[in-house]
Amino acid sequence: MYKSIVFMFAGQGTHYYHMGADLFSKDLVFRQNMLRLDDIVRKECGFSVIDRLYDEEHRKTDDLTDLGTTHPAIFMTEYSLAQVMRSKGVEPDYVMGCSLGEIVALAVAGAVSAEDALRFVIKHAQTVQQTVEYGRMISVFADKSFYYENNELKLNCELAGVNYSGNFIVSAAQDKTADVTAFLKQKGVIFQELQVSYPFHSSMCMRSRDAMKQLNGTISVGVPKIPVISCLTGEITNSIDFEHMLDIPVKTMQVKKAFEAAEKTGPKQYVDLCFTGTMANFIRYNERRDTATDIVAMASIMRDFSESFKNNYEKIKLNMVEKENYTERNRKMSDTLIYAFPGQGSQKKGMGEELFDEFPEYVRRADEVLGYSIRDLCLNDSEGNLNKTNYTQPALYVVNALSYLKKIKETGRKPDFVLGHSLGEYDALFAAGAFSFEDGLRLVKIRGQLMSEIKGGAMAAVIGLDEETISNILTENGLTDLQIANINSPVQVILSGKRDDIIAAEQLYMDAGARKYVVLNVSGAFHHGKYMKAAQDKFAEYLDKMTFNKLQIPVISNYTARPYDDLRLKETLREQMSHGVRWVESIRYLLAENEPVFEQIGPGDTVYSLMMMIKRKCEPLSEEERKANILDDVPVEAVNVQGPETGTKKGLTASELGNMAFKQELGLKYAYLGGGMYKGIASPQMVIRLANAGMLGFLGTGGQSFDKIREGIKLIRSSVTDGAFGVNFLFDPDDMRKQLELVELFIREDVRIIEAAAFMSITMPLVYYKAKGLSVDQTGNIVRKNKIFAKISRPEVAEAFMSPAPQKLLNELVEMGKITKLQADIAASLPIADAITVEADSGGHTDQGVALALFPAIKKICGNCMKKYNYADRIYIGAAGGIGTPEAMLAMFMLGADYVLTGSLNQCTVEADTSDAVKDILQSIGVQDTGYAPAGDMFEYGAKVQVVKKGGFFHARANKLYSLYCNNESLEELDETTRKNLESKYFKCSFDEVYNKVKQHYDQDIIRKADNNPKYRMSLIFRWYFHNATVSAISGDMDNKVNFQIHCGPALGAFNECVRGTELESWKNRHVDSIGIFLMEGTAMLLEKMIGSYSK
Repeated sequence: MYKSIVFMFAGQGTHYYHMGADLFSKDLVFRQNMLRLDDIVRKECGFSVIDRLYDEEHRKTDDLTDLGTTHPAIFMTEYSLAQVMRSKGVEPDYVMGCSLGEIVALAVAGAVSAEDALRFVIKHAQTVQQTVEYGRMISVFADKSFYYENNELKLNCELAGVNYSGNFIVSAAQDKTADVTAFLKQKGVIFQELQVSYPFHSSMCMRSRDAMKQLNGTISVGVPKIPVISCLTGEITNSIDFEHMLDIPVKTMQVKKAFEAAEKTGPKQYVDLCFTGTMANFIRYNERRDTATDIVAMASIMRDFSESFKNNYEKIKLNMVEKENYTERNRKMSDTLIYAFPGQGSQKKGMGEELFDEFPEYVRRADEVLGYSIRDLCLNDSEGNLNKTNYTQPALYVVNALSYLKKIKETGRKPDFVLGHSLGEYDALFAAGAFSFEDGLRLVKIRGQLMSEIKGGAMAAVIGLDEETISNILTENGLTDLQIANINSPVQVILSGKRDDIIAAEQLYMDAGARKYVVLNVSGAFHHGKYMKAAQDKFAEYLDKMTFNKLQIPVISNYTARPYDDLRLKETLREQMSHGVRWVESIRYLLAENEPVFEQIGPGDTVYSLMMMIKRKCEPLSEEERKANILDDVPVEAVNVQGPETGTKKGLTASELGNMAFKQELGLKYAYLGGGMYKGIASPQMVIRLANAGMLGFLGTGGQSFDKIREGIKLIRSSVTDGAFGVNFLFDPDDMRKQLELVELFIREDVRIIEAAAFMSITMPLVYYKAKGLSVDQTGNIVRKNKIFAKISRPEVAEAFMSPAPQKLLNELVEMGKITKLQADIAASLPIADAITVEADSGGHTDQGVALALFPAIKKICGNCMKKYNYADRIYIGAAGGIGTPEAMLAMFMLGADYVLTGSLNQCTVEADTSDAVKDILQSIGVQDTGYAPAGDMFEYGAKVQVVKKGGFFHARANKLYSLYCNNESLEELDETTRKNLESKYFKCSFDEVYNKVKQHYDQDIIRKADNNPKYRMSLIFRWYFHNATVSAISGDMDNKVNFQIHCGPALGAFNECVRGTELESWKNRHVDSIGIFLMEGTAMLLEKMIGSYSK
C-alpha cells in the first residue's frame, strides 16, 4: 500500500554550526541551491550565511544564536535538502512545517518562490531584532490543559504551541522567565528552555508583524501546487495568502492538530528534512499515529547525511514503487472510509464551539426540540447539567451530528461505513439517512430521560482479561446479576449491574489475574445491562411510532457487530439499549474491508484510540464469520453476587508494574534494576540489598582487579537468600584478552546474568559467555543458563544484539575448544541478548539519546528481529537513563518498558562504594548541574560521559584535554605555557612522572605502542588525568576535590528535588532498595490516578 509522502520542516531551535556540511561538500544539487540562496543573503544583508554556518573555527556544539544568521540558515538548508530529495525522484504529496518551517513548506509547495520566501525570512529576522524585546521559549512536558488550569502560567507566559498530548511550548518575556521556570519546578513538571532568544508565537511579537506588512505587494503568494498541512491552522489547506505568512511567527503552533488532520486522510510516510529529526520526534510522540505510518528522519546532528540517506532511502524507494501505479487520487477512492461517533464519556465543556456559528439553523432546531439552549449547555454548562445522562446524550448527539455535517462540507465525500459507540450509534444512523436530525434528537432525548430514571446502577472496567475469561467467571460464579456491557478492546471489558454487585465482584477478577478493576464514574444508569429492560420497553413504544428511511450507508450495529438490516432496524436499535456494545467484533468486521481508514467524528479521541488498538492486536473476521447471523446472541444474565458485602477498590501495586513474565523468569518481585557502576561503586552491599528486596542489581566491575571481582561475587552469593543478581561487563577496546579472561571468571563463578555496557559491536567474549551456557535438556528443550542484558543507546547496536551470534566467531570458539559444536548450532538460532536496556541520556557513558525517540525505535527493531529470525522466546526491552522520579518512570512504562533500570541515582546511597564527599556533592545538585565530558576509557573515540559540573573543574579540564589531543600530534607540540599549566594544575606532576605511573598500569604491548607513537603516548598520559580524577573522588581526596570526576545525569537532580523536605533528602537515609520501592510505589500511584481520571 502506497503511503502519501509528507515533507516536514522545522524552525528555530533546530539549527547548529555545520548543519548540512556533509551535503554541501558532496552533493551538487544541495551546494548549487545553497549558493544561489546565499547570493540573496549577501545582497540583502552584506554577509554570507555559508561562511558563517561552515566556519571551521566553530564546532557543532558551539552556540549559534544570531537570529540574522539562523533564520536564513534554517530556510536555506531545509529548502536545499528538499531539492536534493526531488533530484532523486522523491516528490511529496503533502508538505508540513512548524513555525519558520512552514515558510519553507510554502516555498517547496510552490505557494511562494524560494527567493521571495527567503527575503520574507530575512526581513522577519531584522524586524524581530528591531522591534521585539528578548524573551524565552520553554518546552513543557505536560498536557496543554496544565497551562489553562494554572493562572500563574497564564499571567506570566503565553501558549506558543502544542506539539503532542504530553508537550506544549510557552513564550515568556525575559523578566518573566524565572517566574515561569520556578513555578514549573514547584509543580514538579519537567521542562526545557529552548535555545531561542525571542518569545515567538505570542502577542509580544505583534510589533514585528505590523512592520512586516510593508512587504505586502512585493511578495507574490499563490495557490500551492501541493497540499499544505498547516501547523498554523491545524488543517490541510490549499488556500494561502500573505496574511497567512504574517501569522506564522506570531500565532500558536498547532502541531498536534495538524498531525491529526493529516492522519485522517490515510497512511503517511513522514520525511523529516530538518537537521535534528525534531519533526520526526513530534510525530512519534503523537499517540494517534496510524499503524501503517512510516517516519523517516533524513538528517541528524549525530550522523552525516550520507549515512542517514543510505539508511532511509531504501524505505522511501519501496514506497515510491507503490506510487508508480497507485496515485493518491486512486488510493483515496479505493480505501474504505469509516466514520465512528463517540458515546457518553466523551462530553466536555466547550465542545462544539467551532460548530454552532457555522450551522445556526441546526442549532435553532435543536433548541426547539430540547426546550433549552444547546449552545449554553455545551459551552457554559451554567447549571452543571452536562454530565447528567438526560442532558449528556442530546448534547453529544448534536455535536457529533454537526461535526459530521462539517466533515462532509469540507471533503465532499461520504463514508463507506458508519458506526457509533453506544449513544454514537444514533449519529451513525442519522449520517446514514435513517431519520432526520430532529427525529434522531427526539429519540436521543427520550432515551436519555428513560436511562436517567433508573438508579442504583454502576459500571466497572476490567482491564487485562479477555472477554472469554470474564464471561466464564460470570458463569462459573453465578454472577448473573452482572452483564458485559461493552467489549471495548481485547483487554478492556466493561461490566454493568447494581453498584453493590459491581463492587463485590472486584476480588474475583483481581484473583483471576486482571491488571486493573476500575469502578467507573457514570451517573447512576445501568448502561447496556439487563436493568435497562424496563426503559427499553418504554423506548420501544416511541420507536414503533417512528418511520425509518432506507439506509444510504451501511451502519454497523453495537448489538450484532454486523450491518443493520433495514427490515429489522427498529428491533436492532431497541435491543441495543439492554445489550452490550460489541466494539471489538465491529471493528474486526470492518478490518476485512479493503484498506479500511478509520476516523472519529466528534469530541475527543477515545473511540479512535480503541479502533487503532484493535487494528494492531486483532485479525479481521473471516468471511464465514462475517456472514454469521448472530441477532439472537445475548450476553450472560441472572442471580445475585455471592461475595463480600462491601468492597473497596484495590489500588495498583508497585509489584504489578512491568512485564509479569520477565519477573517470573528471574524470580523478581519488582521490574526494577540497579545498573553496574565503575570501580565497584555498585558494590556487593548494593546488589545484596536489591536482591533481597526482590529487585535485580549488577555488581560494578569496571576498573576492578579479578580478585576484587571474585570476592564480590562470593560475598553476594553467600548473602542473597533466593534473589537474582548480575555482574556488569564493561567493554574494553584495548584488551580483548583480558575481556575473555573476565568472561572465564564469570563462567567459573557461575554468574548467570551479565550487564554488557558500552559495547559498539558483538565481541568474542560476549559470544563465548552466551554460548557456553547453552544446552538441551532430556525433553529436547533449549536451556539458556547465561543471560545477557545489553545496555544500548544506538539502534544499530541494538539490532546486532538482537541478532544471532556471527557465525565466524562461533566457528573460532569451536576451533579454540571453548564451546562445543552443539552450543554453536544452538547459539546460531538465538539472539545474543536476552534483554535490551534502552539507555537514553544518562550519567556516565552516554550518546545523549532522547528516551521518547529512542525507545520506540528500538522496540520496533526488536519486533522486526523477532519476525526475521523466528525466535520462540521474546527479547525483553527495558528503559534506563533520566529516571529519577515517578513521573519519569511512568513515562517509560507507558512507552512499553518491560522493566526500568536506574544508575547514577544509586551512587548517592549508603550502599554505594564511594566517598562521603562525593555523596555530599551529589545530594546538593539540581537537574542543571551536570554536563558532558570526554570518556577517559574511550578517549580517542570521542565518546562522552555525563558528569557533575557543580563545585569542580573536571568538566572544563577534561574537555580542554580532549581539545588539545585533537589539535596536536604529540606532547612536544604543546606550547610552554599550556604544558606548565597542565602539569601544575591538572596532573600536579610532570608528564614524565605521569608516564612512569602509566607504565605500571598497562601491559608491555601497550607501552611499546606508546613509545613508538607520540599521539598514543599523549592519549595514555591524558587518560591518567581521568583515572586519577575518579580515584580521588571515590577515595574522598579533598586536596584534589576540584578535579573529582563524578559520573551523574540530571535524574539525580530531579530525585533530589522530588524528596526535598522528606526523610530521603539526606543521603544517609537513602538505601538503594528504599529508593527503588519509593519510585515504584510513586509510579503505581500516578498510574492509578491516571486510569481513574481517564475512566471518569
